[in-house]
Amino acid sequence: MADGQARTLCVGVMQLGLALFLAASGIWAIQSYSGFFARAAAQFNGNEVAGAVYAVIKNQDSARLVITILGVIEILGGVFIVIDFFTFAIKGTGAILAIITILWIAVAILYDIVGYNGSGLLNGAFKSPDTMWRWFHAIGVHLIIIGGLLTISRGK
Repeated sequence: MADGQARTLCVGVMQLGLALFLAASGIWAIQSYSGFFARAAAQFNGNEVAGAVYAVIKNQDSARLVITILGVIEILGGVFIVIDFFTFAIKGTGAILAIITILWIAVAILYDIVGYNGSGLLNGAFKSPDTMWRWFHAIGVHLIIIGGLLTISRGK
């Protein structure tokens, strides 16, 4: 397999993986974190978007609104990525990917650095081996997502 074909295959797999991840994360955020027990759900289920929002916004109603908006943006991003994968002709996918990349960098900073419920670097990430490994896992996942978004947006 030529290098160009291998790269195209890798980018395609990354594109589909990110599309599924964003769509599922957006649906999960809207379903799980806009209800009555939203703050508790963010603590136990580990949705990074909800955790980042609750780390910054203390008012539950405002946080739910922001989480719902971000969930819709994630779903749209996933849909745009899938459509772009199959048609190669969607205008605006690059802009959507840029918005999602910026939002995900903000989520990573809020969740991994500031933290929510003892999860961030400034909020107890190294207080025990368990929290340290959870922090390494979370920051690794966020870097993979950001790297994938940057990779697939290069061609847009």
